[in-house]
Order: sequence, then C-alpha cells, then structure tokens
Amino acid sequence: MSHRDTWALLAGLYAGGPEAAVTAEARGAVLRLCAPDGRPLVSVEAPLLVQVPGEAERLLGRDMPVPLWWTEARASGAVPEAGPLAASVCGRLALLLGGGTWPEDAAGTDVVDVRAAVAPDDGQPVVDVLTGTTSVVLADRPVLALTTWLSEVLRGTWETDRALQIVTPPHVRLTAPARATLLFPPPDRGPERVAHGPDRGVLRVRRAPRTSGPSRRGPRGRRGPTAPR
Repeated sequence: MSHRDTWALLAGLYAGGPEAAVTAEARGAVLRLCAPDGRPLVSVEAPLLVQVPGEAERLLGRDMPVPLWWTEARASGAVPEAGPLAASVCGRLALLLGGGTWPEDAAGTDVVDVRAAVAPDDGQPVVDVLTGTTSVVLADRPVLALTTWLSEVLRGTWETDRALQIVTPPHVRLTAPARATLLFPPPDRGPERVAHGPDRGVLRVRRAPRTSGPSRRGPRGRRGPTAPR
C-alpha cells in the first residue's frame, strides 16, 4: 500500500468524525467503524486485485476496466446512520483514488454524526438484525459472494450458537464458494439444517445439536445437511 492509499483509507475511515471508533477483525482483513459505545456500523474489507475481464459485471452488473482494486463496505441496516456512513467511506475512496461505486449513487463525502448510534459492542460482525438466537443479513446485490465479511459473519454465528438468515430478492444468486460453505459447512462445525423460503429468497443456516456418535446422517439416511425441495 502506497502513502497515497494509506491517506485515502484514513480519510475514508474519518467519515464518522473523531467520535467513531475503528476495530479490526479477521486478522486485520476487515475494519469496523463503530459508534462511540462500540456498536458496529460499517465494515470495510481489505482490497482485492481483480484481473479477470467481466468479473465486475458478473458480480454487480456493471462493467469496469481491469485490472482494478475491489473494496467492499457493508452498512448495518439496523442503524440509520450506517448507510450514509458507508456511502461517505466509499465516496472518499473513489474521489481520492479514482474509480466508481456500486450502486453508482452510493457515494458521498459528508461527515456523519454517529454519536446517536450507541449500543454495547457484542463482538459480532456488521449484520442487519442481531438477536440472542439469530443473525439476519439482507442482501440485494445480483450475486452474493463468500467475502471476508461474510466469512466473519458465519464464524460469529457458529461460535455463538446463533442461526443465520440471509434474506435476498428471488433473483440473487450465490457464487460456488458461498453456496458450498453455506450448504455444506465444515464437519467440525457439527450438522447444520438449511432451508429455503417459498421463493428461494431466504436462506437459513442453523447449528443443530451435536450427535454423540460419529454418524452425521440426516433424514432418510442421507449424509450432511438437508434442504427441503
């Protein structure tokens, strides 16, 4: 990372003003902008170098010349200040480094007052709804990929014995890594129960009780997770 990139990142993270706090997850691969009392508002992922032509169009429906650096910022849908804060982070990075944002109008440079968004930090990644039993993620992008942020959401869900619900419009697709991870989690995580809503727009991943024996057979003798048809 050059000095120019470093200063651009600092300018982006300063979108919440001096009251916003910054924490790191996934060994520094995900930065979280938090309210003064610790509530996570926006996650910013480490940039990825994209060199495959058409990859941006495949994932977001917008063509971009390659090579390009891809950075994702995710706002919590549960806090009104989070959306403008994420827009300001993206807008500042695009302005200082060149490039664009998706959606195209999701860019700004204003300082967002985060002092009203206060809640204890529960140590979980940025999600839209978080209860004692469930984490809910709302996704309206054309393709949902297994990003570092989503990996952290899955890890936090498993470690806290919560269910994970991913809610999308019917047209949203999963990349192969995302589908494989959500439908077929690692065996050391224990059996999982997976269900799709009537329009296949809701994906739920819930930890099932661990069995005492070595078998991981599901209903009707099938192995692994099951999904109602």
